[in-house]
This record gives sequence, structure tokens and C-alpha cells, in this order.
Amino acid sequence: MKRPLSNLFSLLAGDIGSRLLGFLITAYLARVLAPAAFGIINIGLAVLGYLMLLGSPGLQLLEARNAAAIAGANVLRVNSVLTLRLLLAGSLLVLATLASILILSSSEIRESVVLFCVSLIPLSLFLDWFFQGKEQFGLLSFAKLIMYLVYGLVVVVAVHSAADIIWVPVGFAAGHLAATLLLLWGYRKFGTFSFAWRPDEWKSILRSSVPVGLAMFLAQSTINLPPIVLGWFASTAEAGIFSAALKIVFVLLMLDRLLNALLLPAVTRYFASRADQVPFFLTVVMKVVLIVILPLTVLGILSAPTIIPVVFGTGYADAVPLFRILMGYFFLTILNSVFVCSLVGAGKENEYTSALNAGSAILVAGIVAGAAFFGSMGVAIGIVIGELSTVLLMIHRTKKIVTVPLFGAFIRPLSAVVLMVATVLLLNEHALLVQACVSLLVFTAVIVVTRGVAPEEIQFLRERFV
Repeated sequence: MKRPLSNLFSLLAGDIGSRLLGFLITAYLARVLAPAAFGIINIGLAVLGYLMLLGSPGLQLLEARNAAAIAGANVLRVNSVLTLRLLLAGSLLVLATLASILILSSSEIRESVVLFCVSLIPLSLFLDWFFQGKEQFGLLSFAKLIMYLVYGLVVVVAVHSAADIIWVPVGFAAGHLAATLLLLWGYRKFGTFSFAWRPDEWKSILRSSVPVGLAMFLAQSTINLPPIVLGWFASTAEAGIFSAALKIVFVLLMLDRLLNALLLPAVTRYFASRADQVPFFLTVVMKVVLIVILPLTVLGILSAPTIIPVVFGTGYADAVPLFRILMGYFFLTILNSVFVCSLVGAGKENEYTSALNAGSAILVAGIVAGAAFFGSMGVAIGIVIGELSTVLLMIHRTKKIVTVPLFGAFIRPLSAVVLMVATVLLLNEHALLVQACVSLLVFTAVIVVTRGVAPEEIQFLRERFV
């Protein structure tokens, strides 16, 4: 059950490094292109995001689980998955090009969408799901770093104004191609990739993965839908401002990526071999997650007026209230991952997809209605409402298979964060750094005094992950 601590360090280094590089590239583009052109870039990325999900419907999650379930590699299965994804990517690229020509009147948006969609080809062969399942985070992290280094190099060298916008999707595709080739090279010790024409197996793969894929398609609306609907109902400038706020939230959500990567294989093994210990395991994980994300949420809301202008410039000041609202989404998303991993690890994909579909439908409705009637502020509120709905539905489904005492996990961290917020209000006239440090010390002190995590629970986690 124990995983080497080096796995955690590899994942942390790679994920933090790649996300920071991606964030620096985003900040550079925001400053160089200004909100309107930055919005066009994000519309192209949003369309690509949706097509990526269609080109790999549920496969990322389920095939990572399948890779974790066996020793070595099922080479025939991997080859079938890659071939299927490549065929889907090629078809989607052709359809996206035709649709862009017929639907989009703006030549700049049309060009951005088509060029970003070229990345579908290298992404179809990207083996991140396989190496995640095998918990080989070193090579996976290095590949992601290479991806952003290549992308960033092209952007910094070639993009200096809105006139150079074409080079952004070109660099994006080049970075993903470099990362894909690296992982294919690393896969050689498991097997050799070759195209596998196996229609019957493709049908079997799609039959099990499409329901999950459709749920994920709707769930990813948080990332992909806002720029599209804001560009339609408002302007590309407002889409750019909203995207700036959301980009910072996604940097913070590297914690969600780490939690999923570490928790899903562990929970899967627990359900398979130590089902009686699952409730205690999840309770301890929940406590630790809350102790980490609650103070981070408060600090994010507190520091928003400083972070936004420093990163993106004064032209993005309207992103400050959006970022504060979206910190609620940050909190709910990481909390939700505990229940998602529980359902998927227990093999309850139907329960997972039904909850995700219902919650995502609410989220999509909130985003569209918010954009139509209230602009970017309405979109931010719609995202938080949709994610809250998803969390409540996931909790309801999880309780059917395992008991997690939520009240016991929540009570001490919530008490600590209430005192933390009170401290911030009392120090309202002091410098931001003073407010942050003192309030964080108060939160930590309350957790220690109230034994937010008991010594035996800490020892339990050490035995499993260190």
C-alpha cells in the first residue's frame, strides 16, 4: 500500500513547474495582447478543450484506472486506445475546420480555433493516462515541463503584439508534440506502439467510456464554456478579463491534480483489498484536505486586489471580484475530488456519471444564463452554484457505498477558519502580509489545540504514503 515519497516529489515538481510555466506564458500573453486579443486566444483554447474531450471520451480516467489495476502493460489494449483516439482526433479536426468556416464570421477567431485544433493530433497519442496509472510521475512530469518550455519559447520569441497571435496556437501544438514524443519513447520498456485496427475492441472501449466521457464533457464547461458564451453575449475583451481570473484559480487547482493522482490509485487498492478500512482512510484524507484548502481559500480572497494587477496589469482590474467569487469554485472542486475518487475507485462509474451529469447541467445553465443576463459576474456565480450542486450530489452517491462522517471531518477546520476570518477583519487596516501571516497562525494554532488531525491519523497517512 505504501508509495515511495519520491513519487510525490516528482509529481509536485512536475505539476508545479509546468503550471507555473503555463501561468507565466498566460501572464505574458495577457500583457502583450491586451484583453480583446487575449479573449480570442482563450476562445480557441476553449473549443480545443471541448474537442479534446470528444476525442477521448472518458478514456483518461478509466484507462488510468485500468493501467493501475495490472502489472506491466496490456500492449494490445494501449495500441487500440491510441489508434481509436487518433482516428477520432483526425475526424474532429476536419469537422472543426469546416464548422469554423461556415459559422464564424470573425477571421481572427476562425484562424485561432482552427490552428488550436491542430493540437488534437499529438494529444491523441499523449500517454499521460498510462503513466499516471503506473504512478510513474517522474517521466510524466518531465514531459509536461518540456511541453510548456517549447510552447513558452515559441511565444516569447514570436509573439510581441496582437498581430503575432497566429504563433500562439503554433507554439501550443509544438509543445504538445514534443511531450507526446517523449512519453512514446518512455513507453518502450512496456511495449511498442503500433496502429491496431480493432473495431470490435473500439466498440467495447467506447461502450464503457462514453457515459463517463459525456459527464466529463459537461463538467469541463467551467473551463471551456465561459470564454465562448462571453465572446458571444458580451465581447472578446470581457472573455479575456474573465479568463485572467480563472487562470489564477487553475494554477491553485494544481492541488486538485495532485490529490486525484495520489488518491485514485490508493482508493482503488483499498476497495479491492481492504474495504473495511476505506471509511477511516477517507475520513483522514478529508480532514487533511480541509485543513489545507480552507485557509488557502481565505488567503486567495484576501490577496485578490494585489495578485490581479501584479500578474496581468491594471487593464485587468475588473477581474478582482471575479477571482474572489471563483475561489469558492476552487474550494468546492478540491473537496469534490475526494468523493469522485471514492466512486471511481469503487467501480461505481454509473453513480459518478449520473451525479456529474446532473451537477454539470446546472453548471451549464448557470454559465449561459449568467452570461446572457449579468455578464462575467453572472458566469462566476453560475460556476460556483453548479459546482456546489455537483458536490452535494457526489456526497449523496458516495454515502450509498461507504460511510464518511462529514460532520467530524468539518467541525474543527471550520471553527479554525471562522477565527481566521475574524482575525482578518480585526486587522483590516494593517498590511496584507500582516493580515495573511497572523490569520494563518491563528488557523494553525486552533487546529493544533483542537487536534484537527489526531496523531494516530497522521501515522496512518505516513504508513500509506511516505
